[in-house]
Amino acid sequence: MIKKKSNSLSPAQVCELFGISKSTLLRWEKAGFIPSAKRDDLNQRLYTQEDVRDIAQQTKHQIANQFERVGSAKNEDDIEKAFENLYVLKFIRDEPDVLTELNYFPKLSADSILKLCRIGFERYEPASDEFTLLAKIVAQQSEKLSKMSEK
Repeated sequence: MIKKKSNSLSPAQVCELFGISKSTLLRWEKAGFIPSAKRDDLNQRLYTQEDVRDIAQQTKHQIANQFERVGSAKNEDDIEKAFENLYVLKFIRDEPDVLTELNYFPKLSADSILKLCRIGFERYEPASDEFTLLAKIVAQQSEKLSKMSEK
């Protein structure tokens, strides 16, 4: 066991950094995609800077897989779903300009809209420009989804 160092990260910090869930992090570890985390004196997982680099590589691999799915999509719906997942992933990772890109996205699923709402409420202050733009996107996308379900 190791003592917590200031340059070590907890699972929650790693998940927030890469926009992944704790279950994804643990699944990657169990599958051997990333090394097993070290443990501190309290048996809590700690990720070193080297571990973080390995997790970054795995995350890049997952994004590459998303693009591969787009390339191998057999129809327009598959392509749209792959891009939707990619944009939502970019939003989760708080990449610059993703809100502008999402503003012009043709249609999002109800699941994606809920993810945007959940993360947006956690991340942005209600008076911020980002929150206002996100609210606009959610309203537009919800309206599109509602019109599609009426048909």
